[in-house]
Amino acid sequence: LEVPDMHCQFACFPKVKETLEASPTVKSVTLAEQPESGFKPQVVVDYDAGFDSAAAIDQLAQTGYAGSQIVP
Repeated sequence: LEVPDMHCQFACFPKVKETLEASPTVKSVTLAEQPESGFKPQVVVDYDAGFDSAAAIDQLAQTGYAGSQIVP
């Protein structure tokens, strides 16, 4: 997932991780390797069958990370 409002790995990423891992279908959330500049922050979500990406994106928006989207 791309999370454009995630600005740092120390405060923002833990909140994104906690939000996504609250879903019973999410196994883990890791921070994708971030290039030095010109990047759009991303996380990698490992999930089970039944994962609802729209619901996950909605949960992120409710916790202050609007504009999140699936990265192909």
